[in-house]
Amino acid sequence: MLCSAFGKVMTMGDPPEGAEDTGKEPCPEEAERLGVSADAILASITLALPSILIGDNWDEHNPGFGAHLRRDIYGARTVQLDRIALVRLPGGTLLYGGSFAVLVDGRWLRDQLHSSWRLTSDGSFDEGGNGRPVIDVATETVLVARFGVATWGHWLGELLPRMVLAERCFPDRFSYSLPRSVFTEPDGTIWGAIRQSIAAYGIALDRCIPIDGGCNYRFRAAHAVTSVWSDRIMHPAAVLAMREDIRLPVPTPELPGGRMSLLRTETPSRQIANLAELAELLAERGYNPVQIGRLPFLKQVGLFHAATSVVSVLGSGLSGLLYSPEGLAVASLAPDNFGDSFFYALAQNRRARYFDLRGPALLGREQIQHRNPFSISLVTLTAALDRLDATGG
Repeated sequence: MLCSAFGKVMTMGDPPEGAEDTGKEPCPEEAERLGVSADAILASITLALPSILIGDNWDEHNPGFGAHLRRDIYGARTVQLDRIALVRLPGGTLLYGGSFAVLVDGRWLRDQLHSSWRLTSDGSFDEGGNGRPVIDVATETVLVARFGVATWGHWLGELLPRMVLAERCFPDRFSYSLPRSVFTEPDGTIWGAIRQSIAAYGIALDRCIPIDGGCNYRFRAAHAVTSVWSDRIMHPAAVLAMREDIRLPVPTPELPGGRMSLLRTETPSRQIANLAELAELLAERGYNPVQIGRLPFLKQVGLFHAATSVVSVLGSGLSGLLYSPEGLAVASLAPDNFGDSFFYALAQNRRARYFDLRGPALLGREQIQHRNPFSISLVTLTAALDRLDATGG
């Protein structure tokens, strides 16, 4: 049933309309506090993480921020990772179709709320009018769709792993909630890639529940898989499941020398201002340019399987590091105002050798400054590539 006629379709997890005008701050709670039962999927573990950083140029651009990253993000550390559990939520759990916010017996499920949203704790908002239809869902369903679902890094590194783990422990048991766009949008879009990734793990789309922005959904037996991330790292057993559980053949790509450059030319944000000169230098060093975001999912996996050295703009294009061999070389390129630990953590799992290259962000029209264009010094890039080569890449 399509419900877009009853309200605004929001398939990317937008905050509810009028949320900033609400009076009470939410008191979201973790799934295990709201659930009626929980089955352990992966145990809590203690893990020693090495530093994989072999170089950076922060002192040229933003030395204070660079010092923070070296000290608090990039250094060796010991982490205590939370267990991952499948939690059964009470009957009547309500999912709001536009934002994917979830209300459980009048309490918010924390994992479905973005930290910037201000919502009422009593569930009085409904994103478009109290007359919107409520769809009752009788099948056992794992809640997957939430804010950020339309960002590849969120999907591949956070949400798809929950489906993979649920299938590994309880094969063919569950339905999964997904945005309607996964069912309707063509290949060549992020929604097509999401659809392909689900199929690659042997999950039939007809088992999934399409969520429309103009409807709310009331579940008889909703389940939540708790986060696969804790203490800024993905549980290594979840990474292993992502690597081992693909059911379809992964193609062997043509990637001469195992070198790949991902320069974000397929997306308008965070562009490299001196792209032509940088791309020429990388080509001279044997790096094969790839528009990773335009490729089918299994081709992406195959390329990361084959890559021994990757130069990439920092962002979702690096999500495929999940599938990379251990010990690969990674040089990330980013503006000097962008802090991100997500992709470093993926590289850390693969025991990569990592060089963090920064350049000045240029003035642009993007409200979020790190999405504006930036430039990278060719001299500094050359030195970084020499360092990666010298350390085994």
